[in-house]
Amino acid sequence: ITLPASPVKGFNLKLVAKVDNDNATTTIAGKFDGIIEQNDVSGSGSTTTSIVIGADDFEKGDYLNLTYGDSDIYYVEGMFDLAGALTFS
Repeated sequence: ITLPASPVKGFNLKLVAKVDNDNATTTIAGKFDGIIEQNDVSGSGSTTTSIVIGADDFEKGDYLNLTYGDSDIYYVEGMFDLAGALTFS
């Protein structure tokens, strides 16, 4: 998934898993900064260029909020059931 490079400030997306994803790794390209809760463990990324959700790791009810802010950065917040489900790179 490639996000818009310069949308209107405040542009936001919320990705929610309606069912368990058992077949595909999801990579989201952009510039990110934020914190993700993963099975009671926090993961953070600061000025990273991609988010990767593992093939079997996007479980029903997991979510990811992306909000465009200043300096071409998307602010990230989310909750995942499995530890290590999402990585920043």
